[in-house]
Amino acid sequence: MSIRQTFKPLWLAIKAFFWSWQHVWYFFQKCAETSIRACRYHYWKVRFNTLGLDSRVYGRITVLNPKKVSVGNRVTFNEGVIVIAKTESIVIADDVRISAGVKIIGTGLNTLVDAGLPRRHTSQPITIGANVWLGAGAIITSGVTIGAGATVAAGAVVSTDVAANSIVGGVPAKPLN
Repeated sequence: MSIRQTFKPLWLAIKAFFWSWQHVWYFFQKCAETSIRACRYHYWKVRFNTLGLDSRVYGRITVLNPKKVSVGNRVTFNEGVIVIAKTESIVIADDVRISAGVKIIGTGLNTLVDAGLPRRHTSQPITIGANVWLGAGAIITSGVTIGAGATVAAGAVVSTDVAANSIVGGVPAKPLN
């Protein structure tokens, strides 16, 4: 009997043992990821005014005054998103994709004041329609309505309303199609 034949059953047993533990580890890893996702969902469900079904938060986001933010179904927030709602509401409809680093800012400084008077912060509502994609690093300012099916390019600064099913980009954002 050769050495190979002698140790083959032992080698197969060791291989089967590690193979089975690899699957067990994979199973627990997937359970942990699912638990984290569920924990994030429930964390934001309590804080947002409304949070629709199957909406996801991937990574850390910052939301100031989350009770003024309403989020629809199947909305995704990626890492580094900042949402600021002061006194007016921010409404995000269904199937919206918010890429990393997007800023949705519902407040601003009123610069149209007489000399000598203090400047005051103003707040206006923001509405983001269904099936909208906000590219990475886009900035949405107060008082803006983004129509359904629109796409905002990465790095765009949206300060005026965006028509439905259009593509906007640039600083300030202008139609690209």
